[in-house]
Amino acid sequence: MHLNFQKMTRIIFFVFIFLAAVVFSFWLLFRTDNPERNEKSIVRINGTKYEVELAKTLTEQKLGLSNRAELKETAGMLFVFPLVQSRDFHMRGMQFPLDFVWIRDGRVVGTTENARPASEIGFKVYPSPEKVDMVLEINAGEVENRKISVGDSMELVVK
Repeated sequence: MHLNFQKMTRIIFFVFIFLAAVVFSFWLLFRTDNPERNEKSIVRINGTKYEVELAKTLTEQKLGLSNRAELKETAGMLFVFPLVQSRDFHMRGMQFPLDFVWIRDGRVVGTTENARPASEIGFKVYPSPEKVDMVLEINAGEVENRKISVGDSMELVVK
């Protein structure tokens, strides 16, 4: 079988286009700046509704909100853990400060306000004040502005 130069060039061109489309599709699926990468839900806490991304898997939890430029005002990320235990969070890869709301059994058990990105203060670990099964990350200042405090109830409305 003998292919002429034009047919071979055309085949190589279409193979290249196909491979480029596959690579682009994987990039879209796995890029780290995609704000729509996780399942979404609503959290109600102290009279405020937050549209949150759920971080349930270890991969989602390790990535968290890192590599993003900002977070909408009433948005956040809710880390959902299968076991109640002490948790440590850090701000590596973050570009803006956050407040942490530490939750167990639907109740706030503590807050950490104005956790700064590691690029500003170096690597720092933020431990939970006690054992938790969820952690809500929201924009810095939300805990104070919305008067979120220990004992407040948290309702998760799965979409």
